[in-house]
Amino acid sequence: MPNGGSYALCALQIEFQPDGTVFAAYNTRYPVPQDKTKAKPFPNKFTKKNPSPDNNLYYSWDVPGTAHFIALTSYIPNDTFTVNTAQYKWLEADLKKFDRKATPWLIVYFHAPFVSSYEASFKQVECMRLTYEPLLYKYGTNLILNGHVHAYERFYNNYNYTLDRCGPVHITTRASAGGQQHRAA
Repeated sequence: MPNGGSYALCALQIEFQPDGTVFAAYNTRYPVPQDKTKAKPFPNKFTKKNPSPDNNLYYSWDVPGTAHFIALTSYIPNDTFTVNTAQYKWLEADLKKFDRKATPWLIVYFHAPFVSSYEASFKQVECMRLTYEPLLYKYGTNLILNGHVHAYERFYNNYNYTLDRCGPVHITTRASAGGQQHRAA
Protein backbone atom coordinates (compact mmCIF):
# COMPACT_ATOMS: atom_id res chain seq x y z
CA MET A 1 0.00 0.00 0.00
CA PRO A 2 1.21 3.53 -0.68
CA ASN A 3 1.00 4.57 2.95
CA GLY A 4 3.42 3.11 5.45
CA GLY A 5 1.17 0.81 7.40
CA SER A 6 2.27 -1.01 10.50
CA TYR A 7 5.93 -1.20 9.46
CA ALA A 8 6.19 2.59 9.45
CA LEU A 9 5.53 2.62 13.18
CA CYS A 10 7.91 -0.30 13.69
CA ALA A 11 10.87 1.70 12.39
CA LEU A 12 11.62 2.60 15.98
CA GLN A 13 11.13 -0.98 17.17
CA ILE A 14 13.61 -2.88 15.04
CA GLU A 15 13.21 -6.65 15.25
CA PHE A 16 16.32 -8.73 14.82
CA GLN A 17 15.77 -12.05 13.02
CA PRO A 18 17.34 -15.36 14.14
CA ASP A 19 19.95 -15.16 11.37
CA GLY A 20 21.03 -11.69 12.55
CA THR A 21 19.34 -9.71 9.75
CA VAL A 22 16.98 -6.85 10.44
CA PHE A 23 13.89 -7.66 8.36
CA ALA A 24 16.05 -7.33 5.25
CA ALA A 25 13.27 -7.55 2.62
CA TYR A 26 11.46 -4.50 4.01
CA ASN A 27 14.58 -2.64 5.02
CA THR A 28 16.02 -2.72 1.50
CA ARG A 29 12.90 -1.00 0.16
CA TYR A 30 12.40 1.51 2.96
CA PRO A 31 15.68 1.91 4.85
CA VAL A 32 15.43 2.40 8.58
CA PRO A 33 18.26 3.01 11.03
CA GLN A 34 19.95 -0.17 12.27
CA ASP A 35 20.69 1.45 15.63
CA LYS A 36 17.58 2.11 17.74
CA THR A 37 19.30 5.02 19.48
CA LYS A 38 19.60 6.88 16.14
CA ALA A 39 16.06 6.19 14.89
CA LYS A 40 13.71 9.12 14.25
CA PRO A 41 10.01 9.05 13.25
CA PHE A 42 9.30 9.12 9.51
CA PRO A 43 6.11 11.23 8.98
CA ASN A 44 7.73 14.53 7.96
CA LYS A 45 9.93 12.99 5.26
CA PHE A 46 7.44 13.50 2.42
CA THR A 47 4.98 16.26 1.57
CA LYS A 48 1.64 16.09 -0.24
CA LYS A 49 -0.45 18.63 -2.13
CA ASN A 50 -3.41 18.29 0.25
CA PRO A 51 -1.70 17.56 3.58
CA SER A 52 -3.45 16.61 6.76
CA PRO A 53 -2.97 18.24 10.17
CA ASP A 54 -0.84 15.22 11.19
CA ASN A 55 1.89 15.82 8.59
CA ASN A 56 0.80 13.60 5.73
CA LEU A 57 -0.37 10.51 7.57
CA TYR A 58 -3.55 10.98 5.51
CA TYR A 59 -4.22 12.99 2.36
CA SER A 60 -6.27 13.05 -0.86
CA TRP A 61 -5.58 13.50 -4.56
CA ASP A 62 -7.51 13.39 -7.83
CA VAL A 63 -7.32 11.92 -11.27
CA PRO A 64 -9.36 14.72 -12.88
CA GLY A 65 -12.70 13.58 -14.24
CA THR A 66 -12.12 10.01 -13.07
CA ALA A 67 -11.45 9.40 -9.38
CA HIS A 68 -10.91 11.03 -6.02
CA PHE A 69 -8.41 9.05 -3.91
CA ILE A 70 -8.23 9.29 -0.13
CA ALA A 71 -5.30 7.82 1.80
CA LEU A 72 -5.95 7.19 5.48
CA THR A 73 -3.85 5.64 8.19
CA SER A 74 -5.12 2.76 10.25
CA TYR A 75 -2.25 3.26 12.72
CA ILE A 76 -2.22 6.63 14.48
CA PRO A 77 -0.43 6.59 17.83
CA ASN A 78 -2.89 7.23 20.68
CA ASP A 79 -5.85 7.57 18.26
CA THR A 80 -9.08 6.08 19.50
CA PHE A 81 -10.75 6.50 16.09
CA THR A 82 -13.64 8.62 17.29
CA VAL A 83 -15.48 11.33 15.36
CA ASN A 84 -13.54 13.93 17.35
CA THR A 85 -10.08 12.98 16.09
CA ALA A 86 -8.10 15.02 13.57
CA GLN A 87 -8.12 12.32 10.87
CA TYR A 88 -11.89 11.86 11.06
CA LYS A 89 -12.58 15.60 10.95
CA TRP A 90 -10.20 16.00 8.01
CA LEU A 91 -11.87 13.08 6.18
CA GLU A 92 -15.35 14.48 6.73
CA ALA A 93 -14.28 17.90 5.39
CA ASP A 94 -12.61 16.27 2.37
CA LEU A 95 -15.70 14.18 1.59
CA LYS A 96 -17.95 17.25 1.82
CA LYS A 97 -15.91 18.84 -1.00
CA PHE A 98 -16.13 15.71 -3.18
CA ASP A 99 -18.22 16.31 -6.33
CA ARG A 100 -19.61 13.03 -7.70
CA LYS A 101 -20.77 14.74 -10.91
CA ALA A 102 -17.25 15.90 -11.75
CA THR A 103 -15.48 12.81 -10.41
CA PRO A 104 -17.46 9.56 -10.60
CA TRP A 105 -15.21 7.29 -8.50
CA LEU A 106 -14.43 7.60 -4.79
CA ILE A 107 -11.56 5.31 -3.78
CA VAL A 108 -10.21 5.06 -0.25
CA TYR A 109 -7.09 3.19 0.81
CA PHE A 110 -5.38 2.41 4.09
CA HIS A 111 -3.20 -0.37 5.44
CA ALA A 112 -5.22 -2.80 7.62
CA PRO A 113 -8.54 -4.01 6.14
CA PHE A 114 -12.02 -3.60 7.61
CA VAL A 115 -12.98 -6.96 6.10
CA SER A 116 -10.79 -10.07 6.01
CA SER A 117 -11.18 -13.84 6.03
CA TYR A 118 -7.79 -14.17 7.73
CA GLU A 119 -7.92 -15.05 11.41
CA ALA A 120 -5.07 -12.76 12.48
CA SER A 121 -6.53 -9.74 10.65
CA PHE A 122 -10.27 -10.21 11.19
CA LYS A 123 -11.59 -7.20 13.12
CA GLN A 124 -8.05 -5.95 13.77
CA VAL A 125 -9.16 -2.36 13.09
CA GLU A 126 -12.74 -2.77 14.30
CA CYS A 127 -12.56 0.49 16.26
CA MET A 128 -11.70 2.32 13.02
CA ARG A 129 -14.39 0.47 11.03
CA LEU A 130 -17.16 1.28 13.51
CA THR A 131 -16.40 5.00 13.25
CA TYR A 132 -15.33 5.44 9.62
CA GLU A 133 -17.52 2.96 7.75
CA PRO A 134 -20.78 4.93 8.22
CA LEU A 135 -19.11 8.10 6.88
CA LEU A 136 -17.56 6.31 3.89
CA TYR A 137 -20.94 4.69 3.18
CA LYS A 138 -22.79 8.01 3.45
CA TYR A 139 -20.60 9.53 0.73
CA GLY A 140 -20.90 6.49 -1.54
CA THR A 141 -17.34 5.16 -1.47
CA ASN A 142 -16.97 2.83 -4.46
CA LEU A 143 -13.81 0.97 -3.55
CA ILE A 144 -11.66 0.39 -0.46
CA LEU A 145 -8.13 -0.89 -1.05
CA ASN A 146 -6.01 -2.42 1.70
CA GLY A 147 -2.77 -4.30 2.28
CA HIS A 148 -1.63 -5.99 5.50
CA VAL A 149 -2.99 -9.48 4.68
CA HIS A 150 -0.51 -11.21 2.40
CA ALA A 151 -3.19 -12.77 0.24
CA TYR A 152 -5.52 -11.36 -2.42
CA GLU A 153 -9.08 -10.95 -1.18
CA ARG A 154 -12.07 -9.33 -2.88
CA PHE A 155 -15.41 -8.86 -1.17
CA TYR A 156 -18.75 -8.00 -2.70
CA ASN A 157 -20.22 -4.59 -1.96
CA ASN A 158 -20.93 -4.61 1.74
CA TYR A 159 -21.67 -2.48 4.75
CA ASN A 160 -21.43 -3.60 8.38
CA TYR A 161 -20.44 -7.15 7.31
CA THR A 162 -23.63 -7.45 5.26
CA LEU A 163 -24.08 -7.55 1.49
CA ASP A 164 -25.23 -4.10 0.40
CA ARG A 165 -25.31 -2.94 -3.23
CA CYS A 166 -24.64 0.64 -2.09
CA GLY A 167 -21.60 -0.33 -0.03
CA PRO A 168 -18.02 -0.30 -1.30
CA VAL A 169 -16.16 -3.23 -2.81
CA HIS A 170 -13.23 -4.19 -0.56
CA ILE A 171 -9.99 -5.47 -2.11
CA THR A 172 -6.88 -6.60 -0.26
CA THR A 173 -4.02 -6.25 -2.72
CA ARG A 174 -1.81 -9.16 -1.57
CA ALA A 175 1.28 -7.05 -1.08
CA SER A 176 3.93 -9.45 0.17
CA ALA A 177 6.86 -8.97 2.51
CA GLY A 178 9.33 -11.79 2.79
CA GLY A 179 8.14 -15.01 4.34
CA GLN A 180 5.39 -13.60 6.52
CA GLN A 181 2.33 -15.82 6.51
CA HIS A 182 -1.27 -15.37 7.64
CA ARG A 183 -3.58 -18.26 8.42
CA ALA A 184 -7.05 -18.34 6.86
CA ALA A 185 -9.97 -18.38 9.29
